Amino acid sequence: MNLLDQLKKHAVSTKKIKKGSHPEIQASSLEACWKCAAKPEPKQTHCPKCNTSLDLADACYQAHQEFKTAESTFRLLESNLIQEVMPEHKSLAKQEKFSKTISVPGEDTPGVKLSWKDMFSKLDINQEKFLKDKLGERYQVCFKQERSLQLLDTSDAALSLLQEKLGEDFLKLFQIKLSLACQENMDQKQFNLPDPVKNLLVQSKPSLTLNVEK
Repeated sequence: MNLLDQLKKHAVSTKKIKKGSHPEIQASSLEACWKCAAKPEPKQTHCPKCNTSLDLADACYQAHQEFKTAESTFRLLESNLIQEVMPEHKSLAKQEKFSKTISVPGEDTPGVKLSWKDMFSKLDINQEKFLKDKLGERYQVCFKQERSLQLLDTSDAALSLLQEKLGEDFLKLFQIKLSLACQENMDQKQFNLPDPVKNLLVQSKPSLTLNVEK
C-alpha cells in the first residue's frame, strides 16, 4: 500500500449530508409524562394533566430548550458566585491558607464548592524578557519554555520524505512555535507575583460542584 492509500485509509471523512436529506422515523410515545409523571390513557398524544406532548421527539426537543435556558441561568449565577468568592480565595492564599477548593454552604441546601485547577493559558514567547526582569531568580520556578512543531507541507513528496529522513530538510517541513508555560503550583504562586506578571496569567475557570447533603 502506497503512502496516499495509507492516508486515505486513516483519514476522517469530511463529507456532509445535505440539509433536508436525512431519513425520518417516527418516535414512540412516552408511557408517562416527562414533566409531571402522569400516565395517559391508551392512544392519548398529550398528558391529561399538563397537556405536554407525549411524543419522545417532542419531549427531547422541549427538554433541550429548558436545559439551555437553565444552563444560561446557571452560568450567570456561577459567574456571580466566582466573582464574589475570588477576593476571599486570594486573601486566604496571602495568609498562607491556600486551598484549591472552597465550600460555600447555602441556607436551604448543602450549597456548592468551587475548585480551581493548576491550569493557565500559554504566554507569548515575547513576554519572556519582561517576566525575567520582573521576577529575577523566581522566573525559573514560575515559568518554562515550551515548543510545538507544525507541519507546513503535507504533499505526498513531503510526507514520503518525512518517513525516510528528517536531517537537513527539517526546517523546510516544520514550523517551530515557542511559548511560555506555567510551572506546577502556579495556582498558589500567582498570589505572590507582582501585579504586572499576575495580570498576564489566564487561569482555567474554577469548576462548581454540589456539596453532599449531610
